[in-house]
Amino acid sequence: MHDLRFALRTLRKSPGFALVAILSLALGTGANTAIFSLIDAVMLRLLPVSHPEELVFVNTNGVQMGSVRVSESIRLGSLDYLTQHSGTIAGIAGEVSGAKVGVGVDGQVDRAAGQFVSPDFYSTLGVVPFRGRILNAQDANPDARFAVVSYAYWQRRFGADPAIVGRKITLNHVPFTVVGVTSRDFYGVAMDNPVDIAAPVATMPQVDSGKMSSEQVKPDEAAGTVIARLKPGVSAQQAAAELTPLLRQSLIQMNGENPSRFQAISKLILELTPAGQGLTHVRSQFSESLKVLMAVVAMVLLIACANIANLLLAKSSARRREIAIRMSLGSTRWRLVRQLLTESLLLAAGGGALGFMFAMWARDVLVQAVGVPGAALSWDFRVLGFTAGVCLLSALLFGTLPALRATAVDYAAALKSSTIGRTGRFVLGRALVAAQVALSLALLMGAGLFLYTFRNLDQVDLGYSRKDVLMVTMDPQLAGYTGPRLAEIYREAQDRIAQLPGVRSVSLMGDRLMSGNITLSGVTVPGYTPKNGEDPKRMWVITTGTGPHFLATSGIQLMAGRDFDDRDTEHSPVVALINETMAQHFWNGNAIGRQFSGGPGEPPIEVVGVVRDLKYFGVREGKQDVMFIPTSQHPEAPAHATLLVRTVIDPSRVVASVRAAFRAIDPALPIYDLITIDQQVEKSLSLQRLLALLSAFFGGLALMLAVIGLYGVLSYSVAQRSGEIGIRMALGAQPAAVLRMILAETARLVFAGLVAGIALALSGAYLVRSMLFGVKPTDATTLVAAAAILLACGLMAAFWPARRASRVDPMVALRHE
Repeated sequence: MHDLRFALRTLRKSPGFALVAILSLALGTGANTAIFSLIDAVMLRLLPVSHPEELVFVNTNGVQMGSVRVSESIRLGSLDYLTQHSGTIAGIAGEVSGAKVGVGVDGQVDRAAGQFVSPDFYSTLGVVPFRGRILNAQDANPDARFAVVSYAYWQRRFGADPAIVGRKITLNHVPFTVVGVTSRDFYGVAMDNPVDIAAPVATMPQVDSGKMSSEQVKPDEAAGTVIARLKPGVSAQQAAAELTPLLRQSLIQMNGENPSRFQAISKLILELTPAGQGLTHVRSQFSESLKVLMAVVAMVLLIACANIANLLLAKSSARRREIAIRMSLGSTRWRLVRQLLTESLLLAAGGGALGFMFAMWARDVLVQAVGVPGAALSWDFRVLGFTAGVCLLSALLFGTLPALRATAVDYAAALKSSTIGRTGRFVLGRALVAAQVALSLALLMGAGLFLYTFRNLDQVDLGYSRKDVLMVTMDPQLAGYTGPRLAEIYREAQDRIAQLPGVRSVSLMGDRLMSGNITLSGVTVPGYTPKNGEDPKRMWVITTGTGPHFLATSGIQLMAGRDFDDRDTEHSPVVALINETMAQHFWNGNAIGRQFSGGPGEPPIEVVGVVRDLKYFGVREGKQDVMFIPTSQHPEAPAHATLLVRTVIDPSRVVASVRAAFRAIDPALPIYDLITIDQQVEKSLSLQRLLALLSAFFGGLALMLAVIGLYGVLSYSVAQRSGEIGIRMALGAQPAAVLRMILAETARLVFAGLVAGIALALSGAYLVRSMLFGVKPTDATTLVAAAAILLACGLMAAFWPARRASRVDPMVALRHE
């Protein structure tokens, strides 16, 4: 307590120093805390269930098709078989999620994220209900229509009604009874798709069709995401070896004696991967970027610590006599080091407290850019512990060496002379500045590479028009539209919107462009010889249904053949448009008039047109096979679809009119994701933009800190060398010569830092090479530009101390010495 009180008095006497140190630490600590909170949520946090380390995802071996991996779905019937015959797992279950359902509460229908679970889902995971009970095996009956809601949905939709258990609701107009609320932190196994409401998989046919029935779910229905709990002591490899033949046997029983199917089944191999952290594309997509950002903010914190260490070195010079007096009165060196470290810890605590407030704001900004659901984030003790650890480490980093330096004096000599120990402190300060320059160069190099990457990605030719096209996703099934009424509502929507002022054309498609969702269809091409080990029975193509005027509305260029027109009806031969990659893949580019099918027994499909390649899934995706089929040739309209609206004015100006047109058709008709193609592309590049902007911001912050550190060291050096400079000028040195001397010393100091920084920058660029696009990690232009910026800023920082040195009065300097 005595050390703490004395440290507070000391810092009050130097408010400027304390403010600079605390602000520097706040930026470094806050940035580290904000990034760590995302890393904790995305990469470290486990599912809030019993013994999550025992959980594994169960998948079959797949094949890579362009940017996606395709694998055989595990069937619901196989889950029962595996449960009965396996000795390595304590339970196995599946869940089908991702679909939106219309939840009716007191006559008001709202869209919610729905999930259908197998009977043992919650018991396998070990989920504990917050209220009521969870779904169990007794609910595996299509007539037992029970549901559980998530804690967040209970709060949001039901106002945390304590009488939620037994509440009557509807799912797509099918009556259900709420039997429970899941635990506060459990939002499903997929972090990016938090579940609002879950129902037994046995009721899935009813909810899909929107009507009550006793239809049983088929055993060969896909089980969705399959998760299993291993028995204690069983490894994933042991369980996979046992489950693989059991899976094959279950599929053989379901498929009978089908020779072609038996051959495919015999190649299936189960792959078990850890599931304790849940399933999320955010982890695979953003984990590397978050690691890079964590390294960046750690380097910024190191630069801030080096700056504060330099300030403490300069400050300790003014306290030499104080320290010498204390030591002469009996204080031990350890006692003084403890006192000085207490001051450092106090600075770190102040910086940490201010940094935590900065982190709370910064993380909210990052969450919007990264897309992590708020349910996955919380300020828990792990994040607080991390912040405290960063503060303690920072205090030791910037406080220990100055404290040891300050107390490493001969107190008797220090009381007689004020020059003892200056040279050592000056050399140490210059070394710290050189290290700051090296770290700053690495950060500036990384910022330049990521800025180039974002620019290159933003300029990629997508194969369609980004401008003046609005996308509107509609889901008529949630409003009760089924069968022929679906096709009618799509036609009416297109006709009404086409008549709006400012609209040039309207068309329809399945999955929205650049949304991250795609539909794959298997194709069989007569006479095609598989290449590179391809399996002819597993040829997958990105497929989407389209309406009339699709090419004109989307801006996709027709390279050969024709577009869909009025002759393509339900009663005419089935036709398709394919992209250049698919034409080259199967027919060496000569595809017009060629035929293929969707599989054995399917009608032939004729290629009537070839369109240019397009980016359907993401900007970075490679060339993939894509085909378009006309919705007019299929009697069953899709349950949901996206309207493309090409305008002659800014698309944002027709949004209100589009909404009004849908309200005129049916006020209950659900529409969502009103977004332009340009906005969708920008959204898909949010990670690259975030990385570029943050790396540029922290690179600039590091540059500023390095310049401040250099200025401080040079100012300290000039003040300590006033006697030497006075002698030089008394012996005839001109002010210009003194100015050149200081600037030359600065250039050598910066150059030393640049030499070390080049190796660090190139090493770091090599590590992030997979995240770059259109630029090499050894890009000379970026490296030279970063080095030039640092050198120029360093010389600018040195100019004022050098100018002050050149104006030293020799007589005043010598008399003072």
